[in-house]
Amino acid sequence: MSCETKSVGFPFFFIFLNSNNPNILPS
Repeated sequence: MSCETKSVGFPFFFIFLNSNNPNILPS
């Protein structure tokens, strides 16, 4: 696991959380 992989995985993880819990990020 390199920093590049983590940099790409983090945003996707946040999108996944936001998909399940829309209240996390106001839209």
